[in-house]
Amino acid sequence: MTASDTSPEGAVQEVLVVEDPHGALVVGDQSALEAFVAEWDRGGVEIASRTELIGDSRKRAVTTAADLATISTGVAHYFRTKRTLDTGARETVVLRKWVQDRNGKIIENSPINPALLAGGNPTLLLATIALRSALADSTREITAAVERVEGKTDDLLRLAKADRSGDVNGRHRVLSRMVASLEAGTPLSATDWSSVAALGPDLEVTVERLRDYLRRTVQDLPAGLPADERSERLGKAVGERRLGEVLRLLVVSEQSLYLWQRLRVERTQSAEPEHLEQTIVSAHATLAEHLSADLRLVTDLRNVLARYGSLTAFEFHRKVSGRRLRRHLSALRAELDYFVDTRGMQISAWAPMPKPTVKDAITAAGQVIADRGRGARTASNRALDATLQGVGRAGGAVQQKAEQWREGRHSPGRGAPDVEEEI
Repeated sequence: MTASDTSPEGAVQEVLVVEDPHGALVVGDQSALEAFVAEWDRGGVEIASRTELIGDSRKRAVTTAADLATISTGVAHYFRTKRTLDTGARETVVLRKWVQDRNGKIIENSPINPALLAGGNPTLLLATIALRSALADSTREITAAVERVEGKTDDLLRLAKADRSGDVNGRHRVLSRMVASLEAGTPLSATDWSSVAALGPDLEVTVERLRDYLRRTVQDLPAGLPADERSERLGKAVGERRLGEVLRLLVVSEQSLYLWQRLRVERTQSAEPEHLEQTIVSAHATLAEHLSADLRLVTDLRNVLARYGSLTAFEFHRKVSGRRLRRHLSALRAELDYFVDTRGMQISAWAPMPKPTVKDAITAAGQVIADRGRGARTASNRALDATLQGVGRAGGAVQQKAEQWREGRHSPGRGAPDVEEEI
């Protein structure tokens, strides 16, 4: 059923949907589009961003949609959806006609053309418009990242062993200007394209080396270390190894790669249209590959920080280490949150940082012994007994410090103790 089969009231809602690995280009009447978005929301689809197409892009999308469905006017929006590691990325572009009747029931949601990108079909034009929108959304404003690494890129690239990458910020400026000129209606000349054509592989190498450096930084934060050593290693990751700034440089480098892909698609469409289909598939594969790699990286970093930044019940007395850990953790959390937001990822909220007490420590140790039952006096049991004794001594030490402070709080020059008891 299409809109022409219904009453003049226009009860049927119909939109054309071009689904790609990163979201969807949706074309149709505004009310029909909103109905589609509401259905997505009910289905649990999370939208990272929404961009309305304007000018020539909107006109071409609506005109082309009219050739495939009963859509003669309307709007065109590109929706970038949030991704998780569990989300399988499609490698193809799927064109669907979505129809909802007057009662809100979906009466059609079928592919118009199940083939990837059939030659001579208007699907190709819509797929190109959708890809441009996906690339444009992936290259939104990142002034904060650019300013953060300005003047530091050489040092950061040396740290990551990517010092042959050249001027990362300079390349980003050049590519940004060229894309802005293109969006303003200036054709991409052969001379302009030849000046940046070779940058693609170099940018791929830079991105991978930065990501590899971040992976190695994560590997240098093994689990099971004492609180003071965890604090020291996390501090080095923030300061000496500059993990946050390298994350920002990765944002700039990846955006440069997507800007280059935008120029590549434009050049192929104008100079080598016979290769446009494979270029679209290749560009989508690149976007999906990098997003998947970034998701794995963020997941690993968050897991490490969750283990590293929290004191266990038996470390309740590590007050100084605890403060340092929380300070470093807060800095890295902010950097990761910026990265996640910029890349449009779907990540669960941070868990709160626990602050264990003496009671927590005694309870935890007692529970472990209780779980072991009343078996033979093994070495493990004796070790647990020692842990309980250590917890008791730590509790006593903390209490003694508090009493000393209370007794001398009115004496000149005396303040709250800031000494970490090591048991």
